[in-house]
Amino acid sequence: MLKATWKKRTSDRYLRPLREQWLAAVPEQATLLDVGCGTGDFLRLAGPKLEAGWGIDLDHKLIQYARTSAKEQGLDHLQFTDQGFSPNNLPPQKVDIASASLFFHVLRWSKAVDLLKLLAQCGSEIWVAALEPPQRWQEKVSLWLDQRFSGHFFHYQTYMAEGGMEALIEATGLHTLEKETTFDRSIAWYQLEGK
Repeated sequence: MLKATWKKRTSDRYLRPLREQWLAAVPEQATLLDVGCGTGDFLRLAGPKLEAGWGIDLDHKLIQYARTSAKEQGLDHLQFTDQGFSPNNLPPQKVDIASASLFFHVLRWSKAVDLLKLLAQCGSEIWVAALEPPQRWQEKVSLWLDQRFSGHFFHYQTYMAEGGMEALIEATGLHTLEKETTFDRSIAWYQLEGK
């Protein structure tokens, strides 16, 4: 559980303003799929508003933490799996919202395109928190260091060279409903129309 504790104290804490921004937009009794859910922090925050929720992440320890935490919070209508996001491992129904936070820049470009298309098939609306091209030198250095030491650097470089989230959306043929700024100017919230 050391990894889950570390994630909870670092990225989960840092991204809390984004989660609260999303929470304010979640309708009552919605259904939600969160891909790359990590510790399940967003699903658990939104849990009291949800009819049902599904979290998917490849990290078994983070999913164990998410399950335990949801159970302790009495959120029995949330389910978490570490089986990966694939056509064989989807919610039993189309959800109201399918979300992914800071997920696509860590993948091979072709895989990112395929997974965004799959996400669009799962939800009526798609919410993506995505890295934006840095504008100031401080942002460039910060993102460069973060991606260099996180092991995502090669895919991050490709993601930015291809044109970032805007190009990924174009490659999938999806329609952007809205793009909003977040607490961090290097992260944008894309709301896309599902298929």
